[in-house]
Amino acid sequence: RETLFWFNVRGVPPKPEDDNVLQLAMQSQLKLFYRPKAIIRSSSDQPERKLTAERNAGHLTLRNPTPYYITVAWLGADRSHRLSGFREGVMVPPLGSLPLKAVLPAET
Repeated sequence: RETLFWFNVRGVPPKPEDDNVLQLAMQSQLKLFYRPKAIIRSSSDQPERKLTAERNAGHLTLRNPTPYYITVAWLGADRSHRLSGFREGVMVPPLGSLPLKAVLPAET
């Protein structure tokens, strides 16, 4: 399975010699994925199509049976009907699940 590492970088400027100086500290956060050779994807592999959703008491749980992280950028019936409470860019871990706080409409 893939492993996710967060790489945090912070640039802090040195103490200024003058009194009237504007200083900015910069911080960046990068996602780094380590993928072992044993799970190198082929061009025909489509892990995003294997992601499943399970309804439970009006809430939704995403299940990922693949060894890859899957980032979900959008969730809804169509582009104009986004699922309320869904946060963009959530990641479903490899061989794991992710309960969402989004509330589903009642079944018909």
